[in-house]
Amino acid sequence: MAWTYDELIAKRYEEYASAEESRFALNEEKMFALLDWNNNQDHAAIKHCINCLFYISAALNYMSDGAEYGYNGYDYTMMAALDRSKAFPTADPPDPDEDPMGTLINTMLTAKPEQVEYFVGLVDAYRQSVWNRPFNAEFFAALARGFEIWE
Repeated sequence: MAWTYDELIAKRYEEYASAEESRFALNEEKMFALLDWNNNQDHAAIKHCINCLFYISAALNYMSDGAEYGYNGYDYTMMAALDRSKAFPTADPPDPDEDPMGTLINTMLTAKPEQVEYFVGLVDAYRQSVWNRPFNAEFFAALARGFEIWE
């Protein structure tokens, strides 16, 4: 299953949080290693140093993320997250000959009454949300002139 770009970014945040947990554990193990070393507990200090290496490795793995299956196949998600062009890699580019207005008109003409009602409700809600904003008479006059039909 391919991920969306937003899911990929969420995965990166999750991996970063895991790397942070490893870093905190690393600092704790380092402190224990120093305490054991200062108390002449060589073997315990060495054990903590080995644990430090484990946490370093885990943190680096979380940060570089090795490879993950799910986003564009088996991919390096860190590199994919940095490459915005990989967002929705399976989406087809828009057709330059497509007529979006014709598509919109046909969609509205073939819509069910409840779909039209929902759309009009959304438009009215949007209109109401901007109702109290300052009115730019020059802008809207120019916009209206753009809709004038010349015969």
